[in-house]
Amino acid sequence: MILVTGANGMVGSYINWKDTIKTDKDTFDVTNKNHLFIYKQIPLTAIVHLAAETDLEFCEREPQRAFEVNTFGTYNVLQLAMEKDIPFVYISTAGIFDGKKPIAYTETDIPNPINVYGASKWCGDLVVKTYPKHYIFRASWMMGGGPEKDKKFVSKIMNKVKQGEKIIYGIGDILGSPTYAKDLIDRVKMALDLKIPYGLYNSANSGWTSRFGVAKKIVEIMGYDVKMEVVSSNFFKATDDKHPCPRSHNEMLDIAKLENIGLGMRPWKDALEEYLQEWK
Repeated sequence: MILVTGANGMVGSYINWKDTIKTDKDTFDVTNKNHLFIYKQIPLTAIVHLAAETDLEFCEREPQRAFEVNTFGTYNVLQLAMEKDIPFVYISTAGIFDGKKPIAYTETDIPNPINVYGASKWCGDLVVKTYPKHYIFRASWMMGGGPEKDKKFVSKIMNKVKQGEKIIYGIGDILGSPTYAKDLIDRVKMALDLKIPYGLYNSANSGWTSRFGVAKKIVEIMGYDVKMEVVSSNFFKATDDKHPCPRSHNEMLDIAKLENIGLGMRPWKDALEEYLQEWK
């Protein structure tokens, strides 16, 4: 039996495996140690830990909550895996880097987070690495879940278009590797089934692009009559007071390690095209 935390989120929505217990914050609050006792009585074969605070602005406003969930919550769930001596899967983020590297990040690069979210997730990484039977899958620019669960970039662009905006401004100097949550979860399941070596794996769809590149591809795929304009990250600073949290300018991930064991992920453009079918 596989225990999944945070299963109601955009990533967890793609888990439909047999012999799986899917929990949310009501059935398993990872910050509440008393909830651990419920699952100690159940025979488990693995834990997939998805529960996290991922909203950058919220984490910046509520740093205590960010660390309670992303760091201490991870520690709490890890104790259950250690007690049962079973594999533990953790989802990390390219947001733990400062973005100053001119090329894609590898698994050996040293993190240097520039915001609370990145710091709380990096501390989660460090906690997980203390347990030998761990898998850390590091993603970037997550997309998935469809209109109901997606609160991230793809959803924001779709909403702008549906609201009738005829000009979409896309930032051209912030780069990343879009990651389709469905493909990520497929790799998690493969890792558990195939018993690949434990450790850290960059797990994004292949290739990288800018925010403008993602927005432009969305418009192309959906066939919208919208004008696209590329701008720098400074463009929104004077008018956007909703996103004050500092963001890395480089969240590109090198996935060579994952590819070398035969689990490489398809190009991000192909994944995006499939994902957008959920909007139709």
